[in-house]
Amino acid sequence: MVGRRCSDPAQGYFLPSLDYFLYEAELAAPLHGGASSTTANPPSSPLLNLGISPTCEQFYRQQGYDFKLSNGRIVLVRRTRRSARHRRQEQRSIPLDPGHALQIIPRQRTAGQPITWTGQGLVRVQDGAGLRFIVDNLPSSMDYQLVIRYEPEAPSDWVASVSITPVSLGEGRCTSDPTGSKALLLPGDSRAAVLDAPVCMNAGGRYFVDIVFDKQPDGTPSSHLLVDSMGLIPRIESVRDFCSDSDIDSFRRFRCAGLAELHPQEALPELCEGLVRSMSARINGGAVACRCNAVGSLGPSCSKLGGVCDCKPNVIGRCCDTCAPMTFGLGPDGCAVCDCDPRGATSDLCDQVRGQCSCRLEVAGRRCDHCRAGYWGFPLCRPCQCNGMSEECDPQTGECLSCREHTVGPNCDRCEEGYYGDPTSGQPCESCLCPDIQGSGRFFATSCRHEPRSLGLTCACREGHQGPNCDRCGPGYYGNLALAGASCELCLCNNNIDPGDHNACDGVTGECLRCLHNTMGPRCQDCKPGYYGNAVAQDCKECSCDRRGTEVTHCPLGSPCFCDSLTGQCPCRRGVVGVLCDECEDGYWNMDGASGCQPCSCDAASALSYVCDKVTGQCPCRSEFGGRQCDECGENHFGNPDLQCIPCDCNLDGTQRPSCDPETGECMCRAGVTGIFCDECAPGYDPEFPACRECHPCNAMWAQDVTDVQRASQVLKKLIPNIHNVTRPADNRLLQRVLDLQSKLDSLRNLTALSPLVLEEVEELYEALRDSNDTSHPNLTLPDPTPLNHEIQKLRQESEELLNKIKHRGNHSDVGDVDASELLDEISKLNNASMLDEERVRNTNQTLEDSMNTRKEAELNLSMCCSKGDLEKELENKVKGLSVVDLNRQICGGSGLNCSECGGALCFLSQGQRKCGGPNCDGILPLSQNVSDTAQRAKEDLQTLPSRLEESKNKLNRAKQAAQDTKQQAEHMQDRLNVTMDTFEIEKNKTKELIQRAKDFLMDEMVHPDDIEKVARAVLRIRLPRSPDQIRSMIDEINNLLSNVSRFQDDIKKLEEHTSITQELLKKAEEVKNRAKCYRRDGDQQRYLSS
Repeated sequence: MVGRRCSDPAQGYFLPSLDYFLYEAELAAPLHGGASSTTANPPSSPLLNLGISPTCEQFYRQQGYDFKLSNGRIVLVRRTRRSARHRRQEQRSIPLDPGHALQIIPRQRTAGQPITWTGQGLVRVQDGAGLRFIVDNLPSSMDYQLVIRYEPEAPSDWVASVSITPVSLGEGRCTSDPTGSKALLLPGDSRAAVLDAPVCMNAGGRYFVDIVFDKQPDGTPSSHLLVDSMGLIPRIESVRDFCSDSDIDSFRRFRCAGLAELHPQEALPELCEGLVRSMSARINGGAVACRCNAVGSLGPSCSKLGGVCDCKPNVIGRCCDTCAPMTFGLGPDGCAVCDCDPRGATSDLCDQVRGQCSCRLEVAGRRCDHCRAGYWGFPLCRPCQCNGMSEECDPQTGECLSCREHTVGPNCDRCEEGYYGDPTSGQPCESCLCPDIQGSGRFFATSCRHEPRSLGLTCACREGHQGPNCDRCGPGYYGNLALAGASCELCLCNNNIDPGDHNACDGVTGECLRCLHNTMGPRCQDCKPGYYGNAVAQDCKECSCDRRGTEVTHCPLGSPCFCDSLTGQCPCRRGVVGVLCDECEDGYWNMDGASGCQPCSCDAASALSYVCDKVTGQCPCRSEFGGRQCDECGENHFGNPDLQCIPCDCNLDGTQRPSCDPETGECMCRAGVTGIFCDECAPGYDPEFPACRECHPCNAMWAQDVTDVQRASQVLKKLIPNIHNVTRPADNRLLQRVLDLQSKLDSLRNLTALSPLVLEEVEELYEALRDSNDTSHPNLTLPDPTPLNHEIQKLRQESEELLNKIKHRGNHSDVGDVDASELLDEISKLNNASMLDEERVRNTNQTLEDSMNTRKEAELNLSMCCSKGDLEKELENKVKGLSVVDLNRQICGGSGLNCSECGGALCFLSQGQRKCGGPNCDGILPLSQNVSDTAQRAKEDLQTLPSRLEESKNKLNRAKQAAQDTKQQAEHMQDRLNVTMDTFEIEKNKTKELIQRAKDFLMDEMVHPDDIEKVARAVLRIRLPRSPDQIRSMIDEINNLLSNVSRFQDDIKKLEEHTSITQELLKKAEEVKNRAKCYRRDGDQQRYLSS
């Protein structure tokens, strides 16, 4: 106690309230003598009711078996053995399941709801049943008021018969005897009742308080009462030297004792609280330690009055040492919810230590959430139907597991492979002889069947085996079954044999003999001759070689050609290609030839390629050459193809075919076309070239009129010089025009006057050219000037005729008779004709000049050819072969035709620089530039390489040092781990030994429950993790408790008595065993049980 007046409890202490001595009904022991349980014994098996039970039934029941009917047969089921201590505890405890005289009704506490009971709940007491409360914790010898708290199920009155029996007297200061039966009325409209006469009990004494509850007859159907607890409240008058008479009067006036008796949940008035504090300190000799459970409480302190500790979730009790109903496992986080599965549990409560829920007989698991062994299909949990060959099955499907005696199947209802029998009818599974038993190395069946008629076996052979006993190989299989370990293996013929043919493969070696699908070989793995493809995929196809291009020796008449067996490639003749030898090779043609494809034989100098058309044989010729082999001059060319083919330059629109003479080069004009090059329309045809349509027949008549006009103009011209003296003034204008025309005619005459000289010169030049041509080049032909000479001669004659005609007209005196207008028109026409003739003459002169230039060039070329010979021809071919496009493509890249791509010759940039190459160009110049850039970058990389190598070396050294340090740390850590593991192993062995000792101690039936409780509390006080020294200290404490446990002589005497009884039972068991052997041999009784 602390405080100025020593009236307050110290920290960790409290003053008990008046109702501190409270005894819960659910912790009391049932009184078996008061009223027996209403639960009847389970009925015995139907065998016991028949009056003809076998004599063995009692024997098996004594041995711990029960009888169970399954599939029309009686099955023995061993009962679960329970220890004597468990049976004693069941006799001393109140059950939870209904149907008993006493039943615990747990109450779960809900936040916000008032708590009208104490402890875990109440006990439902049947009329006539009783409870025994054990009182052994009173601190002072004095008078106590006995209080019973209860809850009626119906408004009926009950009477509680209270009987106190002293077991040990303790201090012995009480002067009155508490023994004897006392009656206490329990009204139906109240929740508590106080015994009128106080009872005196000694400190340190042990008392049995037996209370039997009887209902007062009132006609109500209810026959149960809910009992909460029994309490002992000290009487203030019996407290020695307790304050003054005024305090006692105040205690009575404010009914402080009544509040504790009838209303324990209500708060006491301040005066009552002070008196109760003083009275509690006097009774208990000061304050009492809180003793809050370190696991279940939030701290070591408790309320100053009453000593109620602050509990963790789901923890109840003054000391927070008990889990609330429907919770378990007192631990650092409080108690966990039982969470019993209502489908398999008989109650919502569970074991408060292990959490085990109360399950139905066929249900198991902590939460009662699955079927126990031997049952399946939760929550119905039906028994496993395994024909007595297994005790367990799949909990979901009911399929039997671990079938015995060579049985298999979902219900162990058939024999496993290699055995025969009928487990469903009791026929055991026996080995099949096919031809030997399973495991002998000569068992070749999957199953066998017993024939009841023939009393023989029929084997179901494995694949590849045949015969009644599977002792020979079937079609398509091979093997020497006389050898141990041998079996019939599939003939490896790649599915190219008839599986039903006994002779398809050798029965011993497995060699394939009758290959199908055009295959051959010891495994039918190849296509036979004349076929090709994948024999393994049954894809051998006939060779389809073209006989025209295939070697004759590989294509015999009357049989397929032979080709490659894998690719189908046919053996081709020379110059023939293709998988089927059905086309000519490049450079060959005429597949239909007698000996296959023939060489193209294209002229190497005049052909563009050696490849010709594979049907016609036509070679691709250069523009000036022609012929199939390009060995002739081509279209519009003439000359010697071995030397030179000269262009004829004929207009192809106006020529026939061929367009010119192949030797002279003369153009061969078609009808209606004329000219040296066949490029103009002939007289009598429309001048629109190249149509040159034939003119209308009247064209001939107009041509005659034009000739007449020309002659008239010549006459007029002759008259013009004589008309000067006879003109009239009116004719001056006309005369002037005539004079102008005369001048033009004079010029024309002068022009024609020069023509003979020019003509002579041209003729001489022509003769010289012809002589030169005859001497220099036999195929060089010059134009024939004869037509030109005729045209010039014609113009000269027309001019002379016109001049004479004019002179003749001038000699006549009568000019006025001539119509001046008609003369002017005629003169105008003649003038136009003269101008055209003049133009033609000029063109002729130009032609002559061109001919002279051509002659000079020809002479120069001929002289060079004569001096250089074959070298000149080679150079000429090389020069002709040069191409600017090719050079552009090779040097700059691209197509060589467009400056916008990769450039080339005569291509410039906007800055005036030449353009050649580019990013995507593959010419020599861009490639060389790329190589130069790459070399420069490689040079720079090589210059920086030493520094980078040095840096890498430093990094490697640092990594190596780090790895070495890590290795040393790892070794040090490994050493520490080894030491720790050794220490841990030693401590673990000690802990195991301690646990085993504690387990043996707890399982010992001779140990007193108080000693078990002490050990259990010591174990529950363990708080992990703690220091090793604390753990060792706790282990030593538990060892001391185990070693200091007292041995009870009573239990030893009982053990001796049990030993003598056991010996007598052993003798009787031997007798029953002998009778059981006889029972097993008795076939009649066996058939009776089966029925």
